[in-house]
Amino acid sequence: MMKDAKQKDLLFKHFSAQGWFSIPEVPVYFSAGEHHKQKLITDIDVFGIRPNDNLRWEVLLGDCKTLKGQSPANRVIWLSGLMSNYNASEGYIVLQRRANQPIEADHKLFASSMSVFLLDEKDFKTFDHAMVFPDGTETHTYGAADFEQLWSLRKRFPGLDPLVEFVSSGAWETAEFTHLLRRAIGEGKASAKEIDPAKHEHNAMVVNLASVFSVGLAACVGKVFQRHLHPSTENELSDALKTVIWGGKEQYKFFSDLRKQLLEARGQQHVDDNNLSLPQWERFVQLSRKMLENPKAAFQVPQLLQLASIDLNFGREILPCFDSGQQQSLMLAMHVVDYVARSSGLPEEVRKVCESHFVKRLSRSAHEPRGTA
Repeated sequence: MMKDAKQKDLLFKHFSAQGWFSIPEVPVYFSAGEHHKQKLITDIDVFGIRPNDNLRWEVLLGDCKTLKGQSPANRVIWLSGLMSNYNASEGYIVLQRRANQPIEADHKLFASSMSVFLLDEKDFKTFDHAMVFPDGTETHTYGAADFEQLWSLRKRFPGLDPLVEFVSSGAWETAEFTHLLRRAIGEGKASAKEIDPAKHEHNAMVVNLASVFSVGLAACVGKVFQRHLHPSTENELSDALKTVIWGGKEQYKFFSDLRKQLLEARGQQHVDDNNLSLPQWERFVQLSRKMLENPKAAFQVPQLLQLASIDLNFGREILPCFDSGQQQSLMLAMHVVDYVARSSGLPEEVRKVCESHFVKRLSRSAHEPRGTA
Protein backbone atom coordinates (compact mmCIF):
# COMPACT_ATOMS: atom_id res chain seq x y z
CA MET A 1 0.00 0.00 0.00
CA MET A 2 1.21 3.51 -0.78
CA LYS A 3 2.68 5.60 2.01
CA ASP A 4 0.49 8.62 2.85
CA ALA A 5 -2.17 6.90 0.75
CA LYS A 6 -5.10 9.04 1.92
CA GLN A 7 -3.38 12.32 1.09
CA LYS A 8 -2.21 11.05 -2.29
CA ASP A 9 -5.70 9.92 -3.16
CA LEU A 10 -7.14 13.32 -2.24
CA LEU A 11 -4.61 15.12 -4.40
CA PHE A 12 -4.82 12.64 -7.27
CA LYS A 13 -8.60 13.03 -7.45
CA HIS A 14 -8.26 16.81 -7.31
CA PHE A 15 -5.98 16.65 -10.35
CA SER A 16 -7.79 13.97 -12.31
CA ALA A 17 -11.35 15.25 -11.80
CA GLN A 18 -10.32 18.50 -13.49
CA GLY A 19 -9.25 16.65 -16.61
CA TRP A 20 -5.54 16.68 -15.86
CA PHE A 21 -3.48 13.64 -16.88
CA SER A 22 -2.22 12.42 -13.51
CA ILE A 23 -0.03 9.62 -12.18
CA PRO A 24 0.69 8.76 -8.53
CA GLU A 25 4.14 7.89 -7.24
CA VAL A 26 6.49 8.68 -10.10
CA PRO A 27 10.13 7.80 -9.30
CA VAL A 28 12.78 10.40 -10.09
CA TYR A 29 16.16 9.30 -11.40
CA PHE A 30 19.20 11.27 -12.53
CA SER A 31 19.70 10.18 -16.13
CA ALA A 32 23.30 11.43 -16.27
CA GLY A 33 24.41 9.43 -13.24
CA GLU A 34 27.55 7.31 -12.96
CA HIS A 35 25.91 3.92 -12.35
CA HIS A 36 24.98 1.51 -15.13
CA LYS A 37 21.59 1.16 -13.50
CA GLN A 38 19.81 4.39 -12.63
CA LYS A 39 19.64 5.16 -8.93
CA LEU A 40 16.45 6.44 -7.34
CA ILE A 41 16.83 10.07 -6.25
CA THR A 42 13.35 10.75 -4.90
CA ASP A 43 9.75 10.40 -6.03
CA ILE A 44 6.81 12.60 -6.98
CA ASP A 45 3.66 11.73 -5.05
CA VAL A 46 1.33 13.00 -7.78
CA PHE A 47 2.59 14.01 -11.23
CA GLY A 48 0.14 15.91 -13.41
CA ILE A 49 0.03 17.70 -16.74
CA ARG A 50 -2.63 19.98 -18.18
CA PRO A 51 -2.87 21.96 -21.44
CA ASN A 52 -2.56 25.72 -21.39
CA ASP A 53 -4.16 28.16 -23.82
CA ASN A 54 -1.07 28.05 -26.05
CA LEU A 55 -1.49 24.32 -26.75
CA ARG A 56 1.39 23.29 -24.53
CA TRP A 57 1.56 21.00 -21.54
CA GLU A 58 2.03 22.48 -18.07
CA VAL A 59 3.54 20.24 -15.40
CA LEU A 60 2.04 20.12 -11.90
CA LEU A 61 3.69 18.37 -8.96
CA GLY A 62 2.03 17.17 -5.77
CA ASP A 63 3.71 16.25 -2.48
CA CYS A 64 2.02 14.54 0.47
CA LYS A 65 3.73 14.10 3.82
CA THR A 66 3.18 13.61 7.52
CA LEU A 67 5.27 16.37 9.10
CA LYS A 68 5.11 16.59 12.87
CA GLY A 69 7.52 19.06 14.35
CA GLN A 70 9.19 19.86 11.01
CA SER A 71 9.08 23.11 9.07
CA PRO A 72 6.50 23.22 6.23
CA ALA A 73 8.66 25.86 4.53
CA ASN A 74 11.48 23.34 4.19
CA ARG A 75 9.14 21.06 2.28
CA VAL A 76 8.20 23.98 0.04
CA ILE A 77 11.86 24.58 -0.78
CA TRP A 78 12.31 20.88 -1.60
CA LEU A 79 9.30 20.85 -3.93
CA SER A 80 10.37 24.11 -5.54
CA GLY A 81 13.67 22.50 -6.52
CA LEU A 82 11.85 19.56 -8.06
CA MET A 83 9.53 21.97 -9.90
CA SER A 84 12.56 23.71 -11.36
CA ASN A 85 13.85 20.38 -12.68
CA TYR A 86 10.56 19.78 -14.52
CA ASN A 87 9.85 23.44 -15.33
CA ALA A 88 6.57 22.92 -13.48
CA SER A 89 4.06 25.75 -13.29
CA GLU A 90 2.48 24.83 -9.93
CA GLY A 91 3.09 22.69 -6.90
CA TYR A 92 0.75 21.31 -4.25
CA ILE A 93 1.73 20.17 -0.77
CA VAL A 94 -0.72 18.38 1.54
CA LEU A 95 0.60 17.90 5.06
CA GLN A 96 -0.74 16.03 8.04
CA ARG A 97 0.02 18.08 11.15
CA ARG A 98 -0.69 17.78 14.85
CA ALA A 99 -3.91 19.47 15.96
CA ASN A 100 -1.93 22.07 17.92
CA GLN A 101 0.52 22.71 15.08
CA PRO A 102 -1.32 24.60 12.32
CA ILE A 103 0.67 25.79 9.33
CA GLU A 104 1.68 29.38 9.97
CA ALA A 105 0.41 32.05 7.58
CA ASP A 106 3.93 33.18 6.69
CA HIS A 107 4.81 29.66 5.57
CA LYS A 108 1.76 29.67 3.27
CA LEU A 109 2.67 33.09 1.87
CA PHE A 110 6.23 31.91 1.30
CA ALA A 111 4.86 28.87 -0.55
CA SER A 112 2.57 31.05 -2.64
CA SER A 113 5.52 33.20 -3.70
CA MET A 114 7.04 30.01 -5.16
CA SER A 115 3.80 28.95 -6.93
CA VAL A 116 3.07 26.27 -4.34
CA PHE A 117 -0.26 25.62 -2.60
CA LEU A 118 0.59 24.65 1.00
CA LEU A 119 -2.33 22.89 2.70
CA ASP A 120 -3.07 21.09 5.93
CA GLU A 121 -4.91 17.83 5.25
CA LYS A 122 -7.81 18.96 7.46
CA ASP A 123 -8.27 22.04 5.24
CA PHE A 124 -8.10 20.16 1.96
CA LYS A 125 -11.85 19.62 1.65
CA THR A 126 -12.49 23.35 1.89
CA PHE A 127 -9.81 24.02 -0.73
CA ASP A 128 -11.09 21.28 -3.02
CA HIS A 129 -14.73 22.38 -2.93
CA ALA A 130 -13.76 25.99 -3.57
CA MET A 131 -11.49 25.16 -6.52
CA VAL A 132 -13.92 22.62 -8.03
CA PHE A 133 -17.10 24.42 -7.09
CA PRO A 134 -19.39 23.37 -5.55
CA ASP A 135 -19.12 19.58 -5.22
CA GLY A 136 -15.38 19.00 -4.98
CA THR A 137 -13.74 15.83 -6.22
CA GLU A 138 -14.21 13.19 -3.50
CA THR A 139 -16.66 11.22 -5.62
CA HIS A 140 -14.38 11.08 -8.68
CA THR A 141 -14.56 7.54 -10.10
CA TYR A 142 -10.81 6.96 -10.27
CA GLY A 143 -8.29 6.95 -7.43
CA ALA A 144 -4.57 6.58 -6.87
CA ALA A 145 -4.98 2.94 -5.78
CA ASP A 146 -6.33 2.07 -9.24
CA PHE A 147 -2.90 2.78 -10.69
CA GLU A 148 -1.18 0.78 -7.98
CA GLN A 149 -3.29 -2.17 -9.12
CA LEU A 150 -2.50 -1.54 -12.79
CA TRP A 151 1.24 -1.36 -12.12
CA SER A 152 1.03 -4.60 -10.10
CA LEU A 153 0.45 -6.48 -13.37
CA ARG A 154 4.24 -6.75 -13.62
CA LYS A 155 4.09 -9.28 -10.76
CA ARG A 156 1.44 -11.46 -12.40
CA PHE A 157 2.87 -11.06 -15.90
CA PRO A 158 6.67 -10.60 -15.61
CA GLY A 159 6.97 -10.21 -19.37
CA LEU A 160 5.11 -6.90 -19.09
CA ASP A 161 7.56 -5.47 -16.54
CA PRO A 162 9.49 -3.29 -19.04
CA LEU A 163 6.23 -1.88 -20.40
CA VAL A 164 4.89 -1.11 -16.92
CA GLU A 165 8.22 0.44 -15.96
CA PHE A 166 8.05 2.74 -18.98
CA VAL A 167 4.48 4.00 -18.59
CA SER A 168 4.73 4.44 -14.81
CA SER A 169 8.24 5.85 -14.58
CA GLY A 170 10.57 6.05 -17.56
CA ALA A 171 8.24 8.16 -19.67
CA TRP A 172 8.30 10.99 -17.12
CA GLU A 173 12.03 11.56 -16.75
CA THR A 174 11.74 14.87 -18.59
CA ALA A 175 9.06 17.41 -19.44
CA GLU A 176 10.05 17.40 -23.13
CA PHE A 177 7.19 15.16 -24.17
CA THR A 178 7.67 14.82 -27.93
CA HIS A 179 10.29 12.15 -27.25
CA LEU A 180 7.43 9.91 -26.09
CA LEU A 181 6.38 9.33 -29.70
CA ARG A 182 9.47 7.31 -30.55
CA ARG A 183 9.93 5.78 -27.11
CA ALA A 184 6.35 4.54 -26.77
CA ILE A 185 6.47 2.78 -30.13
CA GLY A 186 9.81 1.24 -29.23
CA GLU A 187 8.47 -0.08 -25.93
CA GLY A 188 5.40 -1.42 -27.70
CA LYS A 189 7.54 -3.29 -30.22
CA ALA A 190 9.71 -4.75 -27.47
CA SER A 191 6.66 -6.09 -25.60
CA ALA A 192 4.53 -7.13 -28.58
CA LYS A 193 5.10 -10.86 -28.10
CA GLU A 194 4.01 -10.64 -24.45
CA ILE A 195 0.56 -9.21 -25.19
CA ASP A 196 -2.33 -11.68 -25.04
CA PRO A 197 -5.57 -10.19 -26.46
CA ALA A 198 -7.61 -12.70 -24.45
CA LYS A 199 -6.50 -11.03 -21.20
CA HIS A 200 -8.26 -7.76 -20.46
CA GLU A 201 -5.33 -6.69 -18.26
CA HIS A 202 -3.00 -6.88 -21.27
CA ASN A 203 -5.38 -4.78 -23.35
CA ALA A 204 -5.41 -2.29 -20.48
CA MET A 205 -1.64 -1.92 -20.76
CA VAL A 206 -1.89 -1.37 -24.52
CA VAL A 207 -4.39 1.44 -24.00
CA ASN A 208 -2.22 2.91 -21.24
CA LEU A 209 0.76 2.86 -23.59
CA ALA A 210 -1.41 4.68 -26.14
CA SER A 211 -2.19 7.31 -23.50
CA VAL A 212 1.53 7.95 -23.00
CA PHE A 213 2.05 8.12 -26.77
CA SER A 214 -0.82 10.62 -27.06
CA VAL A 215 0.86 12.97 -24.57
CA GLY A 216 3.74 13.26 -27.03
CA LEU A 217 1.38 13.47 -29.98
CA ALA A 218 -0.58 16.35 -28.44
CA ALA A 219 2.67 18.22 -27.74
CA CYS A 220 3.76 17.63 -31.34
CA VAL A 221 0.41 18.72 -32.80
CA GLY A 222 0.42 21.85 -30.63
CA LYS A 223 3.82 22.88 -31.97
CA VAL A 224 2.86 22.20 -35.58
CA PHE A 225 -0.36 24.20 -35.18
CA GLN A 226 1.52 27.15 -33.67
CA ARG A 227 3.93 27.23 -36.59
CA HIS A 228 1.77 26.25 -39.56
CA LEU A 229 -1.88 26.14 -38.45
CA HIS A 230 -3.09 23.62 -41.06
CA PRO A 231 -0.27 22.65 -43.46
CA SER A 232 -1.74 22.70 -46.95
CA THR A 233 -0.10 19.54 -48.31
CA GLU A 234 0.80 16.14 -46.92
CA ASN A 235 4.48 16.74 -47.68
CA GLU A 236 4.40 20.03 -45.79
CA LEU A 237 2.76 18.35 -42.80
CA SER A 238 5.16 15.42 -42.99
CA ASP A 239 8.19 17.72 -42.94
CA ALA A 240 6.73 19.77 -40.08
CA LEU A 241 6.16 16.64 -37.99
CA LYS A 242 9.67 15.33 -38.58
CA THR A 243 11.12 18.70 -37.59
CA VAL A 244 9.24 18.68 -34.28
CA ILE A 245 9.89 15.01 -33.50
CA TRP A 246 13.63 15.33 -34.03
CA GLY A 247 14.05 18.76 -32.45
CA GLY A 248 14.68 20.78 -35.62
CA LYS A 249 15.66 20.28 -39.24
CA GLU A 250 19.36 20.37 -38.43
CA GLN A 251 18.96 17.56 -35.92
CA TYR A 252 16.85 15.55 -38.34
CA LYS A 253 19.40 16.00 -41.14
CA PHE A 254 22.27 15.02 -38.83
CA PHE A 255 20.67 11.75 -37.73
CA SER A 256 19.39 11.01 -41.22
CA ASP A 257 22.86 11.47 -42.73
CA LEU A 258 24.43 9.43 -39.94
CA ARG A 259 22.04 6.55 -40.52
CA LYS A 260 22.63 6.72 -44.25
CA GLN A 261 26.40 6.49 -43.73
CA LEU A 262 26.03 3.51 -41.41
CA LEU A 263 23.82 1.66 -43.87
CA GLU A 264 26.15 2.40 -46.77
CA ALA A 265 29.07 1.13 -44.69
CA ARG A 266 27.19 -2.15 -44.45
CA GLY A 267 26.79 -2.28 -48.19
CA GLN A 268 23.20 -1.04 -48.29
CA GLN A 269 23.35 1.66 -50.95
CA HIS A 270 19.64 2.32 -51.45
CA VAL A 271 18.35 4.23 -48.47
CA ASP A 272 14.70 5.18 -48.03
CA ASP A 273 14.19 8.95 -47.83
CA ASN A 274 11.86 8.35 -44.87
CA ASN A 275 14.41 6.34 -42.92
CA LEU A 276 13.79 8.30 -39.71
CA SER A 277 10.02 8.30 -39.97
CA LEU A 278 7.90 6.59 -37.35
CA PRO A 279 6.47 3.21 -38.40
CA GLN A 280 3.30 3.44 -40.47
CA TRP A 281 4.28 7.01 -41.29
CA GLU A 282 1.39 7.77 -43.63
CA ARG A 283 -1.07 6.68 -40.94
CA PHE A 284 0.72 8.89 -38.44
CA VAL A 285 0.50 11.89 -40.76
CA GLN A 286 -3.22 11.28 -41.27
CA LEU A 287 -3.75 10.92 -37.51
CA SER A 288 -1.93 14.21 -36.94
CA ARG A 289 -4.09 15.85 -39.62
CA LYS A 290 -7.23 14.77 -37.76
CA MET A 291 -5.90 16.24 -34.53
CA LEU A 292 -4.92 19.52 -36.16
CA GLU A 293 -8.58 20.06 -37.07
CA ASN A 294 -9.29 20.48 -33.34
CA PRO A 295 -5.98 20.66 -31.47
CA LYS A 296 -7.62 21.31 -28.10
CA ALA A 297 -9.38 17.95 -28.43
CA ALA A 298 -5.96 16.34 -28.94
CA PHE A 299 -4.99 17.42 -25.42
CA GLN A 300 -8.05 15.68 -23.96
CA VAL A 301 -7.11 12.33 -25.48
CA PRO A 302 -4.35 11.28 -23.02
CA GLN A 303 -6.59 11.32 -19.96
CA LEU A 304 -9.44 9.57 -21.77
CA LEU A 305 -7.08 6.76 -22.73
CA GLN A 306 -5.50 6.65 -19.29
CA LEU A 307 -8.83 6.28 -17.50
CA ALA A 308 -10.07 3.81 -20.11
CA SER A 309 -7.03 1.64 -19.30
CA ILE A 310 -8.09 1.57 -15.64
CA ASP A 311 -11.59 0.47 -16.65
CA LEU A 312 -10.20 -2.27 -18.88
CA ASN A 313 -7.98 -3.52 -16.07
CA PHE A 314 -11.08 -3.98 -13.94
CA GLY A 315 -12.89 -5.67 -16.83
CA ARG A 316 -15.67 -3.09 -17.01
CA GLU A 317 -17.11 -0.81 -19.68
CA ILE A 318 -14.76 2.05 -20.41
CA LEU A 319 -15.38 5.63 -19.32
CA PRO A 320 -18.75 5.27 -17.57
CA CYS A 321 -18.68 8.97 -16.62
CA PHE A 322 -17.62 10.18 -20.05
CA ASP A 323 -18.98 13.59 -21.08
CA SER A 324 -20.72 13.10 -24.42
CA GLY A 325 -19.59 16.60 -25.40
CA GLN A 326 -16.09 15.12 -25.79
CA GLN A 327 -17.14 12.73 -28.53
CA GLN A 328 -14.53 13.98 -31.00
CA SER A 329 -11.81 13.45 -28.41
CA LEU A 330 -13.02 9.90 -27.85
CA MET A 331 -12.95 9.26 -31.59
CA LEU A 332 -9.38 10.56 -31.73
CA ALA A 333 -8.49 8.35 -28.78
CA MET A 334 -9.70 5.30 -30.70
CA HIS A 335 -7.56 6.33 -33.69
CA VAL A 336 -4.51 6.68 -31.43
CA VAL A 337 -4.95 3.15 -30.07
CA ASP A 338 -5.30 1.88 -33.63
CA TYR A 339 -2.07 3.58 -34.68
CA VAL A 340 -0.07 2.45 -31.63
CA ALA A 341 -1.23 -1.15 -32.06
CA ARG A 342 -0.32 -1.21 -35.75
CA SER A 343 3.00 0.61 -35.49
CA SER A 344 4.12 -1.51 -32.52
CA GLY A 345 3.37 -4.75 -34.36
CA LEU A 346 0.89 -5.92 -31.73
CA PRO A 347 -1.36 -8.89 -32.52
CA GLU A 348 -4.22 -7.89 -34.82
CA GLU A 349 -6.72 -9.23 -32.31
CA VAL A 350 -5.46 -6.74 -29.71
CA ARG A 351 -6.27 -3.85 -32.01
CA LYS A 352 -9.73 -5.24 -32.78
CA VAL A 353 -10.60 -5.93 -29.14
CA CYS A 354 -9.49 -2.47 -28.01
CA GLU A 355 -11.31 -0.82 -30.90
CA SER A 356 -14.53 -2.66 -30.03
CA HIS A 357 -14.56 -1.07 -26.56
CA PHE A 358 -14.33 2.42 -28.05
CA VAL A 359 -16.91 1.72 -30.75
CA LYS A 360 -19.32 0.53 -28.07
CA ARG A 361 -18.71 3.63 -25.95
CA LEU A 362 -19.07 5.97 -28.94
CA SER A 363 -22.32 4.30 -29.93
CA ARG A 364 -23.70 4.74 -26.44
CA SER A 365 -22.60 8.39 -26.19
CA ALA A 366 -24.32 9.18 -29.49
CA HIS A 367 -27.65 8.50 -27.78
CA GLU A 368 -26.89 10.46 -24.60
CA PRO A 369 -27.85 14.13 -24.10
CA ARG A 370 -24.86 16.38 -24.72
CA GLY A 371 -22.91 17.15 -21.57
CA THR A 372 -24.21 14.23 -19.51
CA ALA A 373 -22.04 11.70 -17.71
